[in-house]
Amino acid sequence: MRFLRICLFASLMALGPANVSAQAYQSVVNDISDLILIHRYPEAQARLNALQRQYPAATDLQFQELVLLFTWIDDYGIADSLNRAFRSQVDAVVTSANRDLARNPNDARALFYKGSALAYRALYRSYVEGIGRNIGSLLTDASSGMAELEKARAADPSFADPLIAIGKYKHWKSKKLPWPFATAQEGRDGIRMLEQAVRMGVLSDGGAEQTLAWIYMSERRYDDAIALVQPYVAKYPTSRFFLEIIARAYQEKGDYVRAGALFGRIMNGLSPDERARPFVVMKYERWIAKLRLQQGRRDEACEIARRLRSLNYAGVHRDWLDRKMEEVHRIEREACR
Repeated sequence: MRFLRICLFASLMALGPANVSAQAYQSVVNDISDLILIHRYPEAQARLNALQRQYPAATDLQFQELVLLFTWIDDYGIADSLNRAFRSQVDAVVTSANRDLARNPNDARALFYKGSALAYRALYRSYVEGIGRNIGSLLTDASSGMAELEKARAADPSFADPLIAIGKYKHWKSKKLPWPFATAQEGRDGIRMLEQAVRMGVLSDGGAEQTLAWIYMSERRYDDAIALVQPYVAKYPTSRFFLEIIARAYQEKGDYVRAGALFGRIMNGLSPDERARPFVVMKYERWIAKLRLQQGRRDEACEIARRLRSLNYAGVHRDWLDRKMEEVHRIEREACR
């Protein structure tokens, strides 16, 4: 996850005379993070490009661009069109972080950026290449990232951000890999790490909370998920990232009225461009279809599922599409029989 609100690090001081003050720099970086969080990706890219022209050697900005690209791809399913840019940006972050580490091998934030970039690459590859026969290579990629993040923790124990990716990876392993490659204890340790990151505070505004909330959802801790992200729904009322968690939590709790209202709020908040993207519409309307099925309104559920299946998803990467369409197919089989 992934929405970096970056503080002005000591490494920025090595960039030479500033054309803007540290306060102004901080303000622009925060604005870019907020734009990513509320799905205004082209605006975020334009602001980031302008700042990078002033600070071309800033590793924090290189990493923020990686976060932007991955979030954009994941939200819109556009891995095909942004694939080259994303892979190139992973390399750019690693190169920039290595340059920082050559000056200071214990630079916790450079270690964090490098480790996170490698982890993002492993996650991205798991989507576009599949896990299956690539499991060994993917685990090697992910493990390399985790090793750098562990170094970041050791270099600065007060820096909590590495705990997000490490905790998420431990929980994922506990659910996806058999013993002795992973254990249930690792999953519990992962949750504790994320809870520690939330308590300590991290650079990414809501990043630890969003990651932990989805893990709470997978553990059926729906009330905990709601309580965790509710403040961010209030802070970022147009961000679907937090609204979806609460809507899904209420749906799983059986509060269909409240869930329906929240999904309606998501759909009403889509921009004209997003409404014209079948993938974005399908991501949320599939849950509305399931909601209608749960309410016993089978005809409506069937109609929604069939309409979603018939849309033109040109330009959406097949793996992003297939993962979301599985739910549509399940609803159609049950509602339309």
